[in-house]
Amino acid sequence: VETKNGSLAEMVRTYRAGYTKAERQEVERGLFRGHLRAVISTSALELGVDVGNLDITLLVGFPGSVASFWQQAGRSGRGVHPSMVVLICTDGAVDQ
Repeated sequence: VETKNGSLAEMVRTYRAGYTKAERQEVERGLFRGHLRAVISTSALELGVDVGNLDITLLVGFPGSVASFWQQAGRSGRGVHPSMVVLICTDGAVDQ
């Protein structure tokens, strides 16, 4: 799919702790500059990264603690626009 800003596939990235520092920083820069439309992440994006202007946080499965839930949910809604948090419960015991 092409958009006026390029390929949609180029605007979606992944983020996890196993990436090198340079790889993680590249994704972070893309978020800061508004070049990315979506980031699929593990909890590695939970702490220490203030990305600002995220519109939606989608959590698949409860993260294990209320503190982690709020930390992850707080990734969105830091800008001036309304935001949304969606929790998709799984078959896992903690989600029941």
